[in-house]
Amino acid sequence: MRGRWVRVVLIAWCVCFPPGPASAQPSDDVTRGAARALGYSGVEAFQRGDFETASDRLEKAYTVLRVPSLGLWSARALVKLGKLVEASGRYLEVTTLEVSGGDIDVQQQSQAEAKVELDELAARIPSLVVRLEGATPSETTVMLGGRPLSTPLVGEQLSLNPGRHVVEARRGKDLQTGEVTLQEGQHETLVLHFAEPAPVAPPAPVAPAPVVSAVSVPPADSGRTGSGQRTVGYALLIGGGAAAVFGGVTGVIAAGKWSALKDEGCDDGRCPSDGGPSSGDVDSYNRMRSLSTIGFVAGGALAAGGAVLLLTAPRQKPRESALSLRLGPGSAVLAGKF
Repeated sequence: MRGRWVRVVLIAWCVCFPPGPASAQPSDDVTRGAARALGYSGVEAFQRGDFETASDRLEKAYTVLRVPSLGLWSARALVKLGKLVEASGRYLEVTTLEVSGGDIDVQQQSQAEAKVELDELAARIPSLVVRLEGATPSETTVMLGGRPLSTPLVGEQLSLNPGRHVVEARRGKDLQTGEVTLQEGQHETLVLHFAEPAPVAPPAPVAPAPVVSAVSVPPADSGRTGSGQRTVGYALLIGGGAAAVFGGVTGVIAAGKWSALKDEGCDDGRCPSDGGPSSGDVDSYNRMRSLSTIGFVAGGALAAGGAVLLLTAPRQKPRESALSLRLGPGSAVLAGKF
């Protein structure tokens, strides 16, 4: 029955595309003649069971002459080679071709058979769902059979040919690989597991070089006890003011840096690890914030100490004194003569 149908198709093909007069469109005649020869040899190779040769010749012929009868045999050869997905597309294309000229009945019969064989083939095509755990499709690159898989298709059912399929997913330096062998009609899910990214610890603040400030104190009350106490009190008040100013300046700088970090996605003291600000910007903000805190704490402590000394100092005869004050992160050193 199949051999009889082959002969009918070949006869109909010749009717549909007869050779024209030698003087009319010789180039088209040559092209069609070559396509007819490929079609003949392709169908004959199919009947012999040489499906590789049949598919190659029928593909070439169908590229030149897109008629339902030739497309039908091309799809059948693809099925025999296990290329079920490609065959499904060819069957569908055959059913939508416009039929004109020659033996319309034969071409319409080819389309009817293509529709029946397409419906039968649908149940044989296997599928695969690729899922990711511990990572999102947007942050990974997924490869299926060495080709990129579009991000929206990750997690969706994919129609594939039977056989072995290798899937790779990469997130940064983390590469996960899996493979599956699909049989006809089989539907599988392949899950690739990623380790959850470790939380990024905020960098420790780096203390800058000590800031040295020399304070000259004008002549003040002097004496064996009261004068020295008042001198220290004034020095502490001045040092506290300087430290408070230092804390205010660094606080303003830190506020500006935090505003810039928020614009880059930071929130609630944390910044995104991918696509966010550089570590240098975060380090600079943390440094300024720490210095501001140190300045205010030191300034308050020094000022409070100075006030206590001034309020409790006894009245004494004045004498000259000279002082110098060194201020650094978390420290204050006072030196001088009393």
